[in-house]
Amino acid sequence: MSNNIIERKGYIVNKSFRSYLTATILTLVIGQVCLTTDGIIMSHLVSPDALSAINLMSPFNMIMATVHALLAIGASVLAGKELGAQDVKKARQIFSVSIFSGLIAIGCFALLCLVFLPQTVNLLCPEQRIQPYLSDFMRMYLFMAPISLLSVVLKLFVGVDGNPQLVTKASTIEGLLNVVFDILLVKYLGFGIEGSALATGIGQMVTVCIMIRTIRSSRCRMAFEFKIPRWPRLLLNNMLEGLPTMLSNLVLAAVALGINYIIMDTQGADGVFILSVCMQTMSIAMLALNGCGDTVFSIGSVMVGEQDMQGVRMLSNKVFTITCAFTGLLSLLVLIWPDGLAQLFGATTDRWLNVCRMPLREFALMLVPLAIVMLSKFIYQLMGYLKFSGILSAGTFVLLPPALLLFGWLNPQHIWLAFPTVAFISFAGQLLAVLWLSRKAADTHWFTLIPKESGVSNKMSFSVAYKYEQLENVFQEVLAFLNRQNWSKQLQNRVMLVIEEISKNICRHAAKSPRPSQHFDIQLFQDKDEVIRLIFKDDGILFNPTLKDIHVYSTEELMTLPHEQLNLGLLLVKGCCSEISYQTMYGLNVTYVSFFPEGYVKPNIEETEKTNESKQKNI
Repeated sequence: MSNNIIERKGYIVNKSFRSYLTATILTLVIGQVCLTTDGIIMSHLVSPDALSAINLMSPFNMIMATVHALLAIGASVLAGKELGAQDVKKARQIFSVSIFSGLIAIGCFALLCLVFLPQTVNLLCPEQRIQPYLSDFMRMYLFMAPISLLSVVLKLFVGVDGNPQLVTKASTIEGLLNVVFDILLVKYLGFGIEGSALATGIGQMVTVCIMIRTIRSSRCRMAFEFKIPRWPRLLLNNMLEGLPTMLSNLVLAAVALGINYIIMDTQGADGVFILSVCMQTMSIAMLALNGCGDTVFSIGSVMVGEQDMQGVRMLSNKVFTITCAFTGLLSLLVLIWPDGLAQLFGATTDRWLNVCRMPLREFALMLVPLAIVMLSKFIYQLMGYLKFSGILSAGTFVLLPPALLLFGWLNPQHIWLAFPTVAFISFAGQLLAVLWLSRKAADTHWFTLIPKESGVSNKMSFSVAYKYEQLENVFQEVLAFLNRQNWSKQLQNRVMLVIEEISKNICRHAAKSPRPSQHFDIQLFQDKDEVIRLIFKDDGILFNPTLKDIHVYSTEELMTLPHEQLNLGLLLVKGCCSEISYQTMYGLNVTYVSFFPEGYVKPNIEETEKTNESKQKNI
């Protein structure tokens, strides 16, 4: 049979990628636009010093983000893997531990800052003129901190569960409410700068309500669990998984403060302005980088749980292509037209344009190598290389202050070359490290460290066109695969029947007018517990086979009811398999089918934790 029938195509992976990335990028863009609008409103309705006070909160915001990273981001990766492995109960327990531990941590931190509010304000801003604004804003901000955490974490887990479009809608509503209540509270009700923090909290409250309503519905696999055995172990696993991102945020906060002092000392006020434009350019690049990184965590973690390493490789190729293309175009634009970027942020005189031109071009050389290094960090963390991911992420930023000091001492005029120099050094160090690691694990890709095999035996993964007439050729190839396995003939027949019935159902009903490039994916493998698993993914009309009213028909019903009303295909599927479940994820129908070996008992969470405990210690 020709390879174009039985090989794995990228159609379904690309469909998932586009669905999640589009929603994620829209969410990030909406957040950035609302943040900019918020600043404009504060500077016009309160005072320019009010805008300065909000900007001075950046290091504090990064510290708050470390709590999200430590207790939520890593937990979402673990929950995604469990969802892919069809262990919904454990995914719910990971989610619940993340929520409860995050609320406790944020609550204690906010209370501590409120008790020592004058000292915290003075640490962030020694300038007496701005301190009153910062104090008022921070007080309300801290009161709203638990709501902010719930908003961030709930959106994260709902996205992992396969509903990023809802996250985008909720973020849009949150942003609009923020702007509306900013104007209402500040301009008409006289709340001052406190109104800005309150408006943000109101928008986040609405998001929390939307997310909780979704989680309580039957469509969402996430749910709150209050009786959680071995919760300290789950908490520790969450923290270990989120540790690289947390360290990155902490280092970034310290490095940002150090860079500000170095640039101010060597370049003066002009340098601070140039640095601001550079950071705005970086934030544009981060839209693509963070969007692709979130996509890797959300979709990739589910694929890892499904033992679909081929899909993970396809996904990684896609995110690297998109990120490098976006940052490459942005770098090229800055290199060709630095004056346009400078003018966008207010450098309109010839003097300012002359001051900004060369530094912006030098800084632009950093974007592509930095994007590769930072995106690789997401892949390595997903693959379980937590220490390497953390070192790679933190090390890149740690090198920046000494590089700036060195370039400032050698040639202050070209101090901005320190940024691309550090990026290329980090990239070179990454290449050396992955070459060494790939030699230790010969069955992994040399750069991404993604396993070439999924770690399970007896695996078949392929794509099928939505063409009913091609199914017979596919079935012949699957039958040949089954005959090569050491399975009983009865089990082979049951597996074959399920593949035939579900595949025919997809071809009949999923797409009315399928395109030639349109395919659905089938995975067949036997895991380490000797459970045979089937996973079907298609992008046709949403259809849940598990909700059909299937029952044992009487002889009279079999003789008199029309064939289309009998649902005999689904009856046969349910009778042949041990377990079947269905989920809509990223615009796809996903059907999971399992065949348990004789005497098999599904392991409980405590047994699974004990089995994986030694692996966690090694990681």
